[in-house]
Amino acid sequence: MEGTNLSQDEDRKVPRDLIPVVVSKINREWSKSTIQYAFLFSPVFGYTDANDIGTVNDWMRLGKRLQSNLQHIGCTEYLKHMKDYFRRENIWVTKNDCKKPPNSIDDITSIICAKEWYNCDIKKSRRILFYMMYDIFRKGNNQWLENASREWANHKNIVVDQSISTCKKNCRIGKDFIYSNMLNGISQTIVRKWKYHTKTSHGEFLLNRKKDLKTNKYDKYECIPYGMEEGRTCYLYTLKGNSKEKLLRNLEYWFRECLINNIETTEIEKRLETCLNETHIKDCVLTQDELILGKKLNYCIFYYRIILIYNYCTFDSHRW
Repeated sequence: MEGTNLSQDEDRKVPRDLIPVVVSKINREWSKSTIQYAFLFSPVFGYTDANDIGTVNDWMRLGKRLQSNLQHIGCTEYLKHMKDYFRRENIWVTKNDCKKPPNSIDDITSIICAKEWYNCDIKKSRRILFYMMYDIFRKGNNQWLENASREWANHKNIVVDQSISTCKKNCRIGKDFIYSNMLNGISQTIVRKWKYHTKTSHGEFLLNRKKDLKTNKYDKYECIPYGMEEGRTCYLYTLKGNSKEKLLRNLEYWFRECLINNIETTEIEKRLETCLNETHIKDCVLTQDELILGKKLNYCIFYYRIILIYNYCTFDSHRW
């Protein structure tokens, strides 16, 4: 059996794309072409042979574990950074009538899904969500992830060589496999979660670039350029529909939330008044069209009548 004896004193440089971000690409072909680097991650690979099926399979399994480990570290570091960010923004989660800093993904989710928080200052809410999904990874804001990448490389005692690639084609040089896998773990799990909850809870979401309109993925949404701070532009996707439909959908959500949480009628009236405040309507994406005073009064009367009916009827949550 032909093989290569690899000394621990040899150069510890590895290709910039050693561990693919797509798990299906960590296959036997990948294992055979990169097995010479396996010893750097486990002493059992002191002797490697690309023709030994057992060794090839072992390196393939280790490669998948390394990928999973990198993605897990990325998610952990992201959550740590987000908790600090929410503290700086003075945003808290309420538990047992006490305000506490968010300590988990579920805590942050409960905050960004809250209609009252989102619509209280919608420009700020959008800015925060855009930061959580995109700005946090921009150059200048992503130092936390670059630090985590370097720490992992130092811990494994490896050096990423940007001049070496496992790909035979002349691929564009970008972030190395450590950073890319950490980032991919975040974007495919947590960031997708934020987008989903923003879309379902508020009927809108932000993207950092305009999507191809040839696909029908975003047929239900209107897309408009939206200016962020520092003059940057992103794209705001909102559910299609007229102003009345959007406003009623927004109010229904609030009203249902009030009933489920046994909030007093006077408080419901107060919330409706806040929701229909003229300033709020102009800033709120759900009601961008100018609404005359008569329409607003009609909506108030409609929902106030529902409140009165509720005082005499038993609320059936399944009907909503």
